[in-house]
Amino acid sequence: MKALFTALSFLTIFPFPPLGDFKKAPGFFPLVGLFLGAILWGISILLGRLPSYLVAFLIVLSLILLTRGLHLDGLSDACDALIGGFTREEVLRIMRDPHIGTFGVLCIQTVIAGKVLFLIPLLPQKGVLFLFPMWGRTTVLLPMLFLPYLREEGKVSPFYPPKRGMIFFGLVFSTLMSFFLLGIRGLLGFGICLLYGFMVSFYYRRRLGGYTGDLLGALIETTEVVGLLCLNLI
Repeated sequence: MKALFTALSFLTIFPFPPLGDFKKAPGFFPLVGLFLGAILWGISILLGRLPSYLVAFLIVLSLILLTRGLHLDGLSDACDALIGGFTREEVLRIMRDPHIGTFGVLCIQTVIAGKVLFLIPLLPQKGVLFLFPMWGRTTVLLPMLFLPYLREEGKVSPFYPPKRGMIFFGLVFSTLMSFFLLGIRGLLGFGICLLYGFMVSFYYRRRLGGYTGDLLGALIETTEVVGLLCLNLI
């Protein structure tokens, strides 16, 4: 339970006390995603009489607020660095810069717009609201499992190296919940998200040799978009 409360404290706006077990906490990231999805489902029920485009926008906005915009901040820093930097040292230096650049702004706008657009036709399928936040917080387990952490000190440093057994627990949990909520379609969507996570992890290794907290945030945000897009197509 300590690891679960630590994961909730790190990934959400709720003031749960970080009780420790940081190395085990990543295994509960998918459960935190499911918890966020349950809140989004409740919000969708309350907003059910509004136009679908407005419901989708308010759901995406709610997710940003529930996570303090933490992952969007990582997305903007990562995009500024990966697009604007040429060498490994430049990329890492730009990611440390607290200012947001043009590439970061554009990536945030694109991701938010993509989530709203892809979520609108999926609103009647309530399982979707549970799954896409869970998938985003599951794919980050892949770089955490296979890649080294590149910062000596950072927001993610207490979680490194994660307990491998807990990582596999998180992956199995997401697999079972994907099937339970959307059947074979959920498994296909989750499998595509995992494939995307592997590809991004490989890119991180080739480009930088590892990952940072900003890169994990970027992976969460983009995986949510990929997951919603896949559910529209399969």
